Amino acid sequence: MAIEFNPKMGSGLAVQVAPESAERQMVSGPQIVASRAALFVERHGPVFRLAGGIVGGSGQDFVRAFAQKVFGIPPEQVIGSALKTRYTYDKKGKGILLRAPMLLLDDNFSDKPEDIYLFIGRRPRAAFGNSTGDRQMLEYTHAGPGPRLMMLVLHDDAKREYAYGPAQGLPASKVGTFTQALYDEAVSQGWLVISMKNDWKRMFPFE
Repeated sequence: MAIEFNPKMGSGLAVQVAPESAERQMVSGPQIVASRAALFVERHGPVFRLAGGIVGGSGQDFVRAFAQKVFGIPPEQVIGSALKTRYTYDKKGKGILLRAPMLLLDDNFSDKPEDIYLFIGRRPRAAFGNSTGDRQMLEYTHAGPGPRLMMLVLHDDAKREYAYGPAQGLPASKVGTFTQALYDEAVSQGWLVISMKNDWKRMFPFE
């Protein structure tokens, strides 16, 4: 039940308790490649009574364009980085929205839990990530009362997917960084760390 996203996308996912399904998938460039974990949750999410929401550093409008079709998650449940928009009129006098060249949301690090509260108003029951950009989201989830689930995917399989860290001696990366400090915090806090190399016998349905 891990979430995977291309490290260049820097994305994570948060899940809240509700009577809807939750899914997880992997974004790889212009392609959308579903992992076996994503397909499992897609089919069995209603049993767990989970409502999924994508909370990622990628462009909000970009992810919303395919979230419904690929993840089964409606666009209103997608939170991401976004530019400011302004209301104006076209040549025919119709109201339109235009994007302005100004950053409104940079949905990474502490901005993730802040944006979750801003848009959703609830603390997640479970949160999944794969980089330091997801740390505060997992901490915020963990700090809530009652049972909580926090999981991190360690991309350590260079042959089948990616290998980056520098946690556990993996190659360092300037994007999607997974530091040793994050790994140590996960272990000390009881968060689950999923090894792509050791925990996944089969990664994708087409394998």
